[in-house]
Amino acid sequence: MMKKLLFLLTVNLTFAAASLLAQTNYNGNGNGGFGEPVGGSNMTINDNGTTVTLTFNKGIGDFNDDMVIYIDSKTGGFSSTVNFADPDSGDRLRRAITGAGIFDGGTRSVVNFPAGFEADYAIAVNTGFGGLWELIENGAFPFITGVGNPANPTDTSFVMSFNKEDIGIAPGDNVAFNFVITYMNAFGGNGVFRSDEGYGAGLPSGNPGTDDVTFTSFEIYDASLSINANQINKLTARFLNNELNISGVNTSANLELYNLLGQSVVKLKNIAINNQLTIGNLDLIKGVYLLKISIANSSKTIKLVNQ
Repeated sequence: MMKKLLFLLTVNLTFAAASLLAQTNYNGNGNGGFGEPVGGSNMTINDNGTTVTLTFNKGIGDFNDDMVIYIDSKTGGFSSTVNFADPDSGDRLRRAITGAGIFDGGTRSVVNFPAGFEADYAIAVNTGFGGLWELIENGAFPFITGVGNPANPTDTSFVMSFNKEDIGIAPGDNVAFNFVITYMNAFGGNGVFRSDEGYGAGLPSGNPGTDDVTFTSFEIYDASLSINANQINKLTARFLNNELNISGVNTSANLELYNLLGQSVVKLKNIAINNQLTIGNLDLIKGVYLLKISIANSSKTIKLVNQ
């Protein structure tokens, strides 16, 4: 019997003191328009309080093209790349940041950032160089520092790093920023051809080329959150066909499902959630249930209503 679900998320998080080395893992959007080097990739970000390190592990395809990481790290910034006009855009990394040029009749592939995101800086990287630039409108982007890059398109991983002050974070402040990623071929003097691969939701399935793109969500790095808290925030759950479906993380967790009388009706320990977990053979009556999911020192309670 089909059971419809209306759910209300009630978050109950407990955090341990932040460790000296904060670390968070991210996955590409799964798209493969350029062979999945970025869409099928994963990336780890950590910091030691001063230096931010990004370890990029590429997906199936070779890293033949140009990747841009737009960073929102301070008040103000830009909601779109529409007015970026770096006069040095003969350099393909600066051109990748602007998305400007002429190809196939298009003059620019604009990136529109999601609500709540205003880009302040951009990292652009290919096998020739990786750098960090400050973003400004109608002028040359000020170059800040080199960050590192892969030596070859086939390198399985490479590291990028910079100091938190390089993205406007004061020496005594916590390292926290938001980001989205897009991947394209910023070839020749005639423009860019953008792929559907990246980080953050909203890129279409199918390469947009010279079309504009609009992100609908962004990724978050915050050293004040433990890795477990960042993971648990991504969890979702629902009932379907008398099965409990949990998704959003790749980790082990403890699960306990209670009815409104406080009785435990399902209890599982150290069960693996490999981005998706389905628990079947449930025989639950209609009503309200509370699902408590615990990952190490963090927990989340989700209120589920079966109708």
